[in-house]
Amino acid sequence: MAQTLIALFAAHVLADFALQSKAMVRAKTKPHVLALHTLIVVAATLVVLGDAPGIGGLPWAALAALAVSHAVFDFAKAWRATRASTPLLDFALDQAAHAAVIVGVAATWPTLFADGFWASDAVAEVSRGAVTGDRAAAALALAAGFWVCVRVGDFVLQMLMARFKPVAPTSADAGLPNGGAYIGVLERGLIFGFVMVGQFTAIGFLIAAKSVLRFQAVRERAASEYVIIGTMASFGWAIAAALLTLWGLEVAAR
Repeated sequence: MAQTLIALFAAHVLADFALQSKAMVRAKTKPHVLALHTLIVVAATLVVLGDAPGIGGLPWAALAALAVSHAVFDFAKAWRATRASTPLLDFALDQAAHAAVIVGVAATWPTLFADGFWASDAVAEVSRGAVTGDRAAAALALAAGFWVCVRVGDFVLQMLMARFKPVAPTSADAGLPNGGAYIGVLERGLIFGFVMVGQFTAIGFLIAAKSVLRFQAVRERAASEYVIIGTMASFGWAIAAALLTLWGLEVAAR
């Protein structure tokens, strides 16, 4: 079940956070946009599992459960976005609903990944053992974890910090365009790498370095609090995502 859970989660990350544009997110109440995104979800699931109904052992019911539930949840989230809503809360509820379905499908059909192409003996034979079921699942866990850490973290932090926009730094030096976003991506990527190699001490040095370089330029209390909140949230997200990835790598090998 663990490998199937990792694969389905990786497919979800691929479809929702790599292959979905901001324009699609905004227009998802339109039937054709919602249908296109649902097709992307289906395609990502088939590719990651390396299987399809009628070709391998993937049940139609499993694919339908993932596709239909994803479409329903996304439409509900998009509908709420057109009315009074809290983006961060809506995002959290939407992702929790998707996660619940993924866990349910993995529990009902625990061998979906094991029965697929990537875990097959043929792949192991062609790659001379370099690609096996557990290694393929570990690669998916690592890729999905990194993307969640770096890219999904960017989306979450934007929603979190939106409420503090009125007290954002207002210095005459506005800084580089999207400079803060690039700094966040780089710091979360570094933290992810440090956790993967077990260098937790290096995270402390990264915090100290950013404090020296960033906080000395912030004089106003509101601006400094804005920077501190964003920094702590970014570091916390990165550490949590990296630790969950380590757990995924561990269970993938079982």
